[in-house]
Amino acid sequence: MNIIIYNTRYHPVIQVIKTRALKFTNCMIIQVTDYKPFKKKLSACFAGECIIIFFVTREKDIVFLESMEKNFVDIKLLIHLDIEDATIASRAYALSPRLVTDNDSCKDLLPSALEGIIKHLKRQTYK
Repeated sequence: MNIIIYNTRYHPVIQVIKTRALKFTNCMIIQVTDYKPFKKKLSACFAGECIIIFFVTREKDIVFLESMEKNFVDIKLLIHLDIEDATIASRAYALSPRLVTDNDSCKDLLPSALEGIIKHLKRQTYK
């Protein structure tokens, strides 16, 4: 299972995410900082076998996500908003992600949600 993390700024929760995800076998963390490598890594993922954690730090990021929306079918999308803007938040929710967090809620919520999704996918795989 691939976990693609898109971020352009340092965020301390990323290390927590990596630590929790690497507890599971067959989890590969791919960290990208630009749209082109993100598209390339996403295109190599099989449906249902990929989790995306996308850190939105500017409006350009949400515009990019909206342009990629059709590629998120059967992919678990988690969005972290690094900016406070109600319009961008509503646009993020419109993408139907599994979770949207912000700086106030992400310290444990984002890593816990990721861990829960991985556990759920592992149970489905071994049925």
